[in-house]
Amino acid sequence: MESTAWQVIIADDAEVTRILLKNYLKNLQADFFEARDGLEVMDILNRRSIDLIILDLRMPVQDGFSVLQTMKSHDEYRHIPVIVQSVLDEEDTISKALAMGAYDYFVKNHDNRLLQKDLLLKARNAIQTHTYYKQVRQEVNQRQQAEMELRASENVARSILENVPHAMIVMNSNEESVYCNKVWEETFHCSVAKGTRVEALVEVMFTSPEERKNALSVVRKITWQMAQGRHIRPFVFRIAGTAGRSVYEAKVKAVGDYSIWQLVDITGTKQREARIKAVVSLLRDFARAIPDSSFIMDNKGIILNEFGNLQHIVSKEGPYAGKSVYHLFPPREAGILVQAAENVLTHDLPVYVEAEVTAAGSRQLYGIRMAPLKHPEVGHNTVAVTMMNVTKQRQSERNFQLSYLRQRRRDTFGDLIHGRVSPAAAAEKLAALGIIIGVPFSVMLLQVESTQDGMHDEDRQLLMDSLGDELSGTGHMTAWEQDGRMGLLWQHKRPDMAKAEELQFAVGLIRTVKKYGASGRIGIAGVCSSLAQLTHAYSNAQAALEAGPQRGESSEVYHFQDAGVMQVLSLFASRREAREYVKRVLGRLIERDQDRGLDLMETLGRLLFGPSAKEIAQELSVHNKTLYFRKRRIETTTGLSLENLEDRLTISVAYKLWVYLTHNGQKEFNPEEK
Repeated sequence: MESTAWQVIIADDAEVTRILLKNYLKNLQADFFEARDGLEVMDILNRRSIDLIILDLRMPVQDGFSVLQTMKSHDEYRHIPVIVQSVLDEEDTISKALAMGAYDYFVKNHDNRLLQKDLLLKARNAIQTHTYYKQVRQEVNQRQQAEMELRASENVARSILENVPHAMIVMNSNEESVYCNKVWEETFHCSVAKGTRVEALVEVMFTSPEERKNALSVVRKITWQMAQGRHIRPFVFRIAGTAGRSVYEAKVKAVGDYSIWQLVDITGTKQREARIKAVVSLLRDFARAIPDSSFIMDNKGIILNEFGNLQHIVSKEGPYAGKSVYHLFPPREAGILVQAAENVLTHDLPVYVEAEVTAAGSRQLYGIRMAPLKHPEVGHNTVAVTMMNVTKQRQSERNFQLSYLRQRRRDTFGDLIHGRVSPAAAAEKLAALGIIIGVPFSVMLLQVESTQDGMHDEDRQLLMDSLGDELSGTGHMTAWEQDGRMGLLWQHKRPDMAKAEELQFAVGLIRTVKKYGASGRIGIAGVCSSLAQLTHAYSNAQAALEAGPQRGESSEVYHFQDAGVMQVLSLFASRREAREYVKRVLGRLIERDQDRGLDLMETLGRLLFGPSAKEIAQELSVHNKTLYFRKRRIETTTGLSLENLEDRLTISVAYKLWVYLTHNGQKEFNPEEK
């Protein structure tokens, strides 16, 4: 039984690298195939249906560039996403790989944990994009198959015309032949090539110059009448047929830019009527073979004939001939059909519309094709109608496009924030997605928290996608998902934007979040004048989001300007660096406190931010001298003086970070914690 897991090739000549990459991607739940060089990659591609390739550039026998070139020239492989990972970090090399079709590029650095996490996310996104592509490609193939069937149907129709017992010829608006049946050729003892002018046809059909002149005059008059949209009445004339001078009735039908001429030998009426009935029966059988729902109606909405499959759309039982569309469809949908039919008959041209129709108890999108038709039984113009369900096709196209835009937007902002792409390159990529960043703008970071217990990842992703689409659709806001949160750019274009206005705007965003049954918190970095400032502003928004609750603030929005000394959080690349700073300044004091329970950290906090020494001693219920000795012990342990301004500032920053990292001392300080 074929595996349903994703199929991933890891191509690298170093076995240890292949093992590491498989470990990084173990959460993909994929089947991995290892390749040591480009030839092995192509061998696996020939045998397996691959969803993703992790490709090294430097490999023996055939390198990564050769693999990219081969895949690019192969229709079956060119759409498989390839993530290049290599020690080569030159910009030309990266640009070359991306230009040759690589989905993304990573520089080898297996000690970088952020790279490991990004590789898993990029791999999952690449596979999902490829999966969507395969679905769309399958639908396109199905549509192409349907078109092939339609062409086959046209061939059947041509075959039917060949069985019509009368001479028939199709002319275009330039008075040139397009097609004629065998009866025509037998009648006039000639073969008519496509593109033959009407003058040449008249030359064959009529013997005398006077007859030819009159015939050309009639043809020109009919051509003018068709251009004016006028009704053409049948007319009778004598021409040289297979049995000498025969009498024929000429019937002309305008279909778009074409006219169909039928010459009926009215000398054998009985035989003609019998053969016409056989042809009509054959045409109806042909119409019933069409897979769509088909019927013929007049301009009042009365169905004259239906050819099966209509019961899939309407809820009422057939037969439907003689009934009004207002009896079968709701008033709005019936009105659309009647209005379209009136337009077809007025302009004598086919139309195509898409409309929602209630089918099988739900709203479905149908493509409706209509064409003018002269009904053989009622004797006046009617409309041929076919209805095809295009709901899944349009939904798939819409979902694929939205998913692609979200992913590229997320990737571009993520690359910019993490320094993998320059601001100018990021602006160019965003412009290609239709996103023009107006400056100045405010940077915010939204933490979405569901109010539902045990929310599944799929539901959370749907929430984030829906929220991001709504916020980005406002015209002045750009939103993207970043590390489980949502980055926000408010493009107000005001360099003097006040903090109070940013806070008020953020409160409005929180109300939008609550409409989706979720709650959230927002950190505000402030105003930026260019995309080059986004990386630093994003760190400031993170600091505001994390420091706000630690400062005891109960609000749902936090501004970086209100973070006080906690603004230093944005200067550290990670919490680990912040812990190392605390350890370097207060590590010995914290260890002594933990080992002996001396409450020196509590005393230090009161000395730094409390009232006078006398009041502090009273609050701690100790003597003034005891407080003095504790102060001396703190200074001796840390090697810093509380009386020196620079030392006091250093200790104050370290103490605030300790409060934040340990939740005000409720959690044991561990400098090795991630």
